[in-house]
This record gives sequence, structure tokens and C-alpha cells, in this order.
Amino acid sequence: MLVEVYQPKSLSPSRLDKLLAGGWFRTSSSISRLQYLCIDGTVGSVINIRAKLSDYQFSKSFRKLLAKNKKKFTHIIRKASIDEVKEMLYQKQKSRFEIFVMENLHVFLYDYLDARDCVFDTYEIAVYDGDRLVAVSFFDLGFQSIASILGLHDQDYQKYSLGTYTMLLEIEYAKAKGFTCYYPGYVVLSNKGYTFDYKLRLANLEYRDILGEWKPISEVESEYWIHQVLEEKKQAIETLFEKYNIDCQEVLYPYFAIAHFITHYQCVSTAIYFLISERHHQQLILEYLIEEATYRVGYVSPINDIFIEMMVENVKLSDKFITTSHYYKRPLKYEEIVLETISLPQAIAKILELKVFEG
Repeated sequence: MLVEVYQPKSLSPSRLDKLLAGGWFRTSSSISRLQYLCIDGTVGSVINIRAKLSDYQFSKSFRKLLAKNKKKFTHIIRKASIDEVKEMLYQKQKSRFEIFVMENLHVFLYDYLDARDCVFDTYEIAVYDGDRLVAVSFFDLGFQSIASILGLHDQDYQKYSLGTYTMLLEIEYAKAKGFTCYYPGYVVLSNKGYTFDYKLRLANLEYRDILGEWKPISEVESEYWIHQVLEEKKQAIETLFEKYNIDCQEVLYPYFAIAHFITHYQCVSTAIYFLISERHHQQLILEYLIEEATYRVGYVSPINDIFIEMMVENVKLSDKFITTSHYYKRPLKYEEIVLETISLPQAIAKILELKVFEG
């Protein structure tokens, strides 16, 4: 499946190990697995990575950074907690997030649960300059694995690379405690290159391929990723639109994941679609359904549902996404599915027919 979301009611350390190895990562109080997302004005493939720790060695530059910052700062490793200073760091840094932004640090880590009810065993590394908290990172403990969740740092200390520093401290802690795998999350690969590529500077990296196997990171670009499938389909669509003089607009749709866990609406389910025309507050669109390998033509409109509106309000698009993307800002449902077909020419013919009918 392209998108999966799971909210565990209990979670043992060994179970977390298995989920991490299966490509899952924590999203607030849930755990998710997805193959692609909207980012940096385009669609990118999600690539899960991990570092094997059994013979892990820091590079010379990382050893230098660790030594330099340990002289300048002190750090504490302890059970995670939230206070006003950490919340302030979160609020100052969330404008730099790439896609979605939780309203506050508590929601980011725990959703609307009490922290005591969270099934994850979350720790933090707090970095201090004297009495001043200048960085904090949060990570979850499994049985043999640890998973990095979030790093925050004071922008006044930018020159000290505190985001990288806390990541290295997490690895150092994991090695000292005998953990075998460190999961820094994922990178995103698109036709613009990598996002979150700072993670690729780590040693002993593996990536999880499209079949679920872990391979050396050196092989990552030999794969045929989801964004490449979509790019090929997009080019084919654009070629035929140009041939038949069909005006259209390519639209990023960051809310595509809603279709995979809300079943009482027939929702737009892909991260990019083509807007062809509008009538009576409805849009005529064409989307390519990856899992079904079909093209869908239909009329869509915004979902007017209090529950979904609350979801969107609580998890807003980041400022960075808004300024780099042409996107539709509300979840969409189908009012009418006109055609689903494996044939792109057939889909184009139906669009031409509908445009004649619309006048």
C-alpha cells in the first residue's frame, strides 16, 4: 500500500524494532508507512534509511564536531518531557519544516493524548550552554534499535551545527548501550534531488527498497521509485493534452493520504492531479492511480466535514511548502467519477467529450 497508518494501543521494544525494520516511522502518537509525498513543489519518493551500529565509526569531520561541541556545551540524556523552553524552540523552528506542521510540541509527540498514555519509550538529549537550553532531540527506544524523532536547536547557535551534533550524540548513546540499528527517519528523492540529505552523511547506511529489503545506500539510485513512475505518466499526459489543445493545470495535492484511511468519501488519492475545468464549484480532473495503474476522470469538490476540517486545522501545511508549491489547500472528494480506464487515450477522449458538453 502507498499509505498506511497504525495507532498501537501497546508497543513492546521488540515490536518497535520489527516495525522500524518494516519501513514504519512514528507520526505523533501513531506509526505510519508511506511511499511518496508532496515536497519542494513536486512529488518525491520516501526512502527509509538506517545505520548499522555494530562496527560504526564516525568520520573525521564528525569526530571533530563532537570534540569541539563537547568542550563548548554540556548535555543530558533523560526521559523526554516538554516545557516552555522546548516549546519555544519548536515554535521558532517549525517554519522550517518541509510539509505539515503540528500546532505545538505536545501534539507533535503525543497528538492529544496525555504523555503518560503514549506507548513509545521516548528519551531526549538536551544540550546546554551554561544554563541555557540551546538544542534538544527526541528519540524512541526499541530492543535493539533507536529511532530519531525530532531535533530542535536555537538559531543563535547556527554555526555549531547543533542539529547534526544531537544526531551524533544519539548514535554515540546507542552504541554505548549496545543497540544495533539507528533509524534517522527517511530521505525524500525527487527529480530535484534529495530532501533531508544531511542524513546521508552518516556511515554504514542502508535503505529499504520497494520490495522491503534493506540494501547498501550505494545502490539506492538503481531502483525505480514511485516519483519516477509518476513523472513518466505526467509527461505522457502532458504530451496528449498539448496534442489535443486541452488547457490544464498541474496541481499538487498534499492531502492525498486522507483517501487511504477515510472510507465514507471517495477522495482524490494521489499527490498530483490535472485540473481541466471548473463548473458550479466542482473541478473536472484527471488523476493517475498508481496502485490500480488506471486513469480516473471525474468531478471533485471540497469536503465539508467538521471532523476532517479539524484534522486539517490541527496539522497545517508549513510555510515552506506553501511558498514553494502550487497546491490545492483543502481535501477533495468525488461528486462523480466519469471514467476509470487503463488507457490514457480513452481518458483523453472522455475529457474532450466532457469539454464539448460543458460548452
